[in-house]
Amino acid sequence: MAVNHVTRRYVEQSAGAGSALRDAGRTAPFLPTFGNSFNLVLLPRPMFLAQSVVDTATADLNLVHDAITGLPDRLFDGDLRRYYAGLNMDARSAGILLRTATGRAPRYARADMIYDGTGLRLVEYNVGSELGGLQLGEMGRGLMQVPEFRDFAQAHQLSYQDSAAEVAAVLRRAGAPVTGGRDPVVAVVEWTGQIPAAPGLYVAFQEVMAAQGIEVLLADVTEVRNRDGKLYLGDRAIDVALRYFMLAHVLSRPDGAEVIEPILRAHEDGGTVLFADLETTAFAYKDNLVYLSDPRYRQVYSPAEAAAIDRVLPWTRRVLDEVTEAEGTRVKLLDYCVARQESLVLKPHDGYAAVGTFAGWETSAQQWRSILDDHADGSYIVQHRVVPQVEPMLDPDTAEMLDCVPVYGVFLTERGYAGMFNRVQGPGRTAVISGLSGIGVTNTFTYPG
Repeated sequence: MAVNHVTRRYVEQSAGAGSALRDAGRTAPFLPTFGNSFNLVLLPRPMFLAQSVVDTATADLNLVHDAITGLPDRLFDGDLRRYYAGLNMDARSAGILLRTATGRAPRYARADMIYDGTGLRLVEYNVGSELGGLQLGEMGRGLMQVPEFRDFAQAHQLSYQDSAAEVAAVLRRAGAPVTGGRDPVVAVVEWTGQIPAAPGLYVAFQEVMAAQGIEVLLADVTEVRNRDGKLYLGDRAIDVALRYFMLAHVLSRPDGAEVIEPILRAHEDGGTVLFADLETTAFAYKDNLVYLSDPRYRQVYSPAEAAAIDRVLPWTRRVLDEVTEAEGTRVKLLDYCVARQESLVLKPHDGYAAVGTFAGWETSAQQWRSILDDHADGSYIVQHRVVPQVEPMLDPDTAEMLDCVPVYGVFLTERGYAGMFNRVQGPGRTAVISGLSGIGVTNTFTYPG
């Protein structure tokens, strides 16, 4: 598949001797902590996509978000306990979520998507406040300070969306009930040990948010205190607790529910807004994509939602010993998965960071069959492979042209498209991109078209 004209022209100009475009993504004048924290993983260039591609994906994702977050009402009569059971969620997890669940979720998500040469296709949908990569809007700002890149951007009418600006708007709106119109004091609340493990990433988030006028504190979940219905970190009152700890963290301790109870009570008492409630975890389960993909549930979606699902979502099913629909016929699912191994991906239904994910074309037949047999209880989902468009990337050190594959992390808020966080694989790497793989990260610029 041919790359777009902007990418082609950028690569051509980067190849020129002494071109500042060759390594603009690593040498731009970034904010200090961002530069120090990301300098080893930033790619030399951004990705380029037509604005129409991003607009179409955003419109479809808005409909997909409504469909997913509406599942408790549409399929389970508003009974969250039944909905959680329908996600194969264990009783302890469900109990923790039900503690403060409302059945509503903010439009605050990151869709992990693959560009197949015609459009962006959805492979994961992450709902909740614990979204990684929001700092990457700074890459766009820094690139525009490089004169040669700025000239290229102006010549091709390029633009980018600053994710930090969109997050600032979300936090101001979330904090409005307790701030009286001033900017909120926000605390990123993480689980014990998470901030010390990668301090630069959190400080970089503080830095980009400070540039937006939002003060961000960094807090271990055990450090915040509830005083008269409001959270405090030391003597600092917290208006918005930006939750970065996950359900898996809470489950990791026998007293996990007690650890977060002061935060939940402050939210209920109205002194501090918790953004977002742990219940958003449920909407990130991959079982939700099965409910969208399987024609047995198609009647609960509007025609517009159904059309968006068909455009953006690959065929997705739970791994169960059952008969299902595939390619217009009824098939036994396990037999279909064995026969079509080369075009399928297996994923844990509640996993994150690609842990436990297997690409059929990179897995032995014996291991593939073993995974199917061991997880035919609905704990895994299977999804059709999306064949990505390969992106050329000029290595600034060797001038070698590399074939790379990006996964586009598309941020979505109430205001719509909120920028991208792209993780990129280089040649010879596994197809499964996790936090421990890939050659780097980058953002996206769009061009008219």
